[in-house]
Amino acid sequence: FFFFLFIKYSKPKNIYWVDVSENFFSDSPYIESLHPLVHLSDALRVLLVWKFGGIYLDMDYVVLNDMTHYQNFLVNNNIKLKSVTNNAFSFTPGHFFMDKVINKLYASYTPKCWTCIGPDLFTKCLKEFKMEKMQNERLTIEPLES
Repeated sequence: FFFFLFIKYSKPKNIYWVDVSENFFSDSPYIESLHPLVHLSDALRVLLVWKFGGIYLDMDYVVLNDMTHYQNFLVNNNIKLKSVTNNAFSFTPGHFFMDKVINKLYASYTPKCWTCIGPDLFTKCLKEFKMEKMQNERLTIEPLES
């Protein structure tokens, strides 16, 4: 709840931050969501990691070792490397991959869809990222369990 208030009322200067936070959370598609807490969580984790950088982990992860060496990673969602999840990821502030996710967040949103701005959006952006072969932007895919 605090992060929502911070995003909603802090008025940062970056256009993506303002557009997504003010328009996304107040527009009728979000208000009509069948999964408002899931969608809020998906959007906030993207916004916060994109803006400030860092590691996001769902509450069911158990951390036993130092994770400071993990940067710019996604977690594979299955054995065949066909999709990624948004339950654990890390990026430096403003990373190109997170830019892609932010830019597609609003257009990818569907009120009835559980994963449209979560794993589905991350997977879609990863496929585009690989096609563009960004030389300067490093991105690692970690196995689901390691």
